[in-house]
Order: sequence, then structure tokens, then C-alpha cells
Amino acid sequence: MGRVRLGRARQRVDGRPDADGVGGYPDTVIPMIDGWGPLRGTIMAIYRVFSSADGHSHIEEISPESRPEIASLTNVAEASIRVFPEVRTMDFHPLPERRLIIHLSGEVEIETSDGAKQIFRAGDVRLMEDTSGQGHAHRDLGAPNAAAYIILQD
Repeated sequence: MGRVRLGRARQRVDGRPDADGVGGYPDTVIPMIDGWGPLRGTIMAIYRVFSSADGHSHIEEISPESRPEIASLTNVAEASIRVFPEVRTMDFHPLPERRLIIHLSGEVEIETSDGAKQIFRAGDVRLMEDTSGQGHAHRDLGAPNAAAYIILQD
């Protein structure tokens, strides 16, 4: 499985390229696999939030290769796109089920009970596995926010 990359492209509404000759549409995010695509971009970040045996939550960066069931999306129970027009702030809480969250717009800060904080932006992915213990805190850094929510089967 290849790594997904995001690039940006710009083009005038009348179809002619901008002065730099780059094609596409205004500030369009273009997914690219293994660098194939019209522009090179940055590799998206995938993070796992999980609970340890002592009940604390932690965050770690992971790769699709380390979790083949996530990369292939073979264990999906439900999928939806959610838009949150208002800023949300939630104190520490565990989740009722495992989720894969793909950020589409906005910024979200997640804090784990070990004190780590991570900001997620469009293109970032969270594998949320803190279904027990103290869980995580959530804070939107503005609104609106949108994300794809993929509920995972155990």
C-alpha cells in the first residue's frame, strides 16, 4: 500500500494557468499515492490514541504498514461525514468504540492524560483506541470543523 500525499494546485476560473503555470483549481487539495500526481506534497500524519494498562491515554505516530487492517479498511462498521459548525470543548473521556477519524477541515487539539498534546489539521488521521481509562480531552481551535468518522469493528 502506498503513502497518501496531499498537494495543492491553483488555476484561474477561466481555465488558464496562474503565472507560475500550475494547473488545478484554487487551493484544491489533491490526494497522491507514492508521489504520483501533479504536485509533490507532504505525507499525511497518522496518530494512534490508546489507553495503557494503568488507565492513562497516550499518543503515538503510526504508519499504515504497521496496521494493515486500517490501511485496507476491512473492519468498518459505519462511516459518515460530520460537520461541526460550533466550537466544541470536551474534558477527558474515553470513547464507546474504536474510530478512525480523517480530518477534512479546521483544527482540533487532542490532549492525552499523560500530558501530550497534538493538533490535527485537514489530511491528518486519528486512530482512536482509548475506549477505557481516563480517555482524552478534545478542543476545537475554531469552527467549522469537518471529518470523516469510520467506526471500526472489534
